[in-house]
This record gives sequence, structure tokens and C-alpha cells, in this order.
Amino acid sequence: MKKLIPVFAVLLFVFNYLICELFYKDDIEKWWELRTNISAIVVMLCFYSIKIEKTPITNLIANLGIGFSVSDVVDRWVFDVNQFTKSDILMIIITIGFSSYNYVRQRR
Repeated sequence: MKKLIPVFAVLLFVFNYLICELFYKDDIEKWWELRTNISAIVVMLCFYSIKIEKTPITNLIANLGIGFSVSDVVDRWVFDVNQFTKSDILMIIITIGFSSYNYVRQRR
């Protein structure tokens, strides 16, 4: 399973255009929204594959990357991506908090 995650990330990256064409061929706004979401998911999967290393500093960086990537996707689906709002600040604080907590816990 661990080896399939980078393969899935590469496949999503390579077929990003075709996936967008399949779902939103005639709607350019939704096409670009899907493309940016797929790109964020690819980044998240790459950070997750780094997290498998199990060293505390690598996990800290990977957790931050995963948290910010997930926050980006959630922000696009649920909140307004055209303005920086309180929800963005909350997601940043939660990501840094959980990543730091996990790093301190691993260092013990």
C-alpha cells in the first residue's frame, strides 16, 4: 500500500488534464477549480509518502504539507478562496498546532 501512494500521485498528475476534460469540458471555471483541487491532492499525497520515513523532522515537514494541502482543498470546497478570512487563519493555526504536537510527541 505504501508504494501505491506515490504511483497514484504520479497518475493523478499525469492524467490531470484528461480528468478535468472528462468532467468539465465546457465549463472553464469548474475545470480550473477541479484542476487546482487535483493538484493540491497530488501535493498532499507526495507529502504523505514522505511521512512514511518516520523521522521526527521529516514528519513535521510532511504534516505541515499535508495540513496545508488539505486546508487548501477544504477552503476551495467550503469557504471563499478569493479572500483571506478567519477560517483560513483557523486552519493555519490548527495545522501548525497538530504538526507541532505530533513533533514534540515523537521527540520524546
